[in-house]
Parts: sequence; C-alpha cells; structure tokens
Amino acid sequence: MRDDWPAQRSCAGYDLPRETGVVGLWCVGDAVKKYGNGGTQACAETAKIVTDAILAARPRRSAGRV
Repeated sequence: MRDDWPAQRSCAGYDLPRETGVVGLWCVGDAVKKYGNGGTQACAETAKIVTDAILAARPRRSAGRV
C-alpha cells in the first residue's frame, strides 16, 4: 500500500485459485483469498490454508521412524 499500489490485489469474488499447474507451486496472498476477506489477514489465512494442504498431502511416517 504505497504510491500507486492498491490495498488489495483483487476484488471480492474475482480471486484466482491457490493451486497452479506446477507441482509444488501455490499462490498465497490477498489475490487468492476467501470471499469477504482481504489485506494482511487474507495473506496470513491463505498461507495457513496452503500449508495445511501441503502437510495433509505428505505421506504419514509410522511411529518410531526418523
């Protein structure tokens, strides 16, 4: 939010998907937010959503293995 930079990168309802066509590459920030969210809160929230999705997709380790 400086000079000509807008406070938000997209208007509510016109957001991009977090998933991309490149394996392991995700979009986060206020341009991929949930509807009705924005700004710094949306950046933090989308980072958490993506992190949770990455961790959920990882294979689980059995107990006792390092």
